[in-house]
Amino acid sequence: MANWIAFSAEYSGSRQVYIIPSEGGKSKQLTYYNSVGLMPPRGGFDDVVLDWTSDSKNILIRANRTEFGERNGKYFLVNIEGGLEKPLQIVNGGFAALSPDAKKIAFTPVDREFRSWKRYKGGRATDLWVYDLGKNTSVQITDFAGADQCPVWYNSKIFFASDRDLKLNIYSYDTQTKAVEQITKFTDFDVLWPSGSNGQLAFEKGGSLYKTNLETGLTEKITVNINFDNPNLVPYFKTVTGNIHSYSISPTGKRALFDARGDIFSVPAENGNTENLTQTQGIQEVYPSWSPNGKYITYYSDATGEYEIYLLENKKGKT
Repeated sequence: MANWIAFSAEYSGSRQVYIIPSEGGKSKQLTYYNSVGLMPPRGGFDDVVLDWTSDSKNILIRANRTEFGERNGKYFLVNIEGGLEKPLQIVNGGFAALSPDAKKIAFTPVDREFRSWKRYKGGRATDLWVYDLGKNTSVQITDFAGADQCPVWYNSKIFFASDRDLKLNIYSYDTQTKAVEQITKFTDFDVLWPSGSNGQLAFEKGGSLYKTNLETGLTEKITVNINFDNPNLVPYFKTVTGNIHSYSISPTGKRALFDARGDIFSVPAENGNTENLTQTQGIQEVYPSWSPNGKYITYYSDATGEYEIYLLENKKGKT
């Protein structure tokens, strides 16, 4: 079980990298370099957490600290015990992932993950490269004219998102055979933000979360349940004075009918109780009216999907 969760936050006003125990507790700040601040959505964010080393002692981040300007990012390793970040040799890049032994890194020299261009094949189209951190050598592993991005390294394969079949899907690159294989074959929505570890790859598609077993290739939709004390689920009394839509005075003038928030209320002019006469959920009742003898009450209701007239007998005789 993982002991830590790494994330970015703006607790102190600037965006920094933190860790927090996986079982909850107090977070710990790891970076203190001034962030670039708010950028346009297509520019993404500063201090992005990308990966962990397999010993869980260092975090791979992308920070916007290059001589090319604040719209470009550079890779750093951050130790969870503190200290200065260790810059990696790569000049700049986008999303990246470490090899299992942390001796190599798969990355895109260009970052464009936050841009929503469809089937783009221009100058910011991304290819995947592998950099050997020990030998200071690099090799390009994909050459598709479109997008190859968001790498995830598992065993001897690098998994990534590519739109080479018009929609972004998950592909794999075998570092030993150099073979590329398509893993998911969605045709409705793009596969976005793939990430994961231990043979499980999670991603978003069409507003839902999915996961792929990298051993079997099986993909399934994830059902997310958030269990917490939601105060909005607790019944409570609410004043509807400000939501009154229409009204009608009773024949004696001692009571009035109001429709508010879709229900019909009988309200005394002076003494008595306010009564909700309909108490329906998800149904709109409006324009109540008293019969001249006070025996019946009529109103409109859309209970059937169309507004129709309903008759309610005033059995309590309150007029």
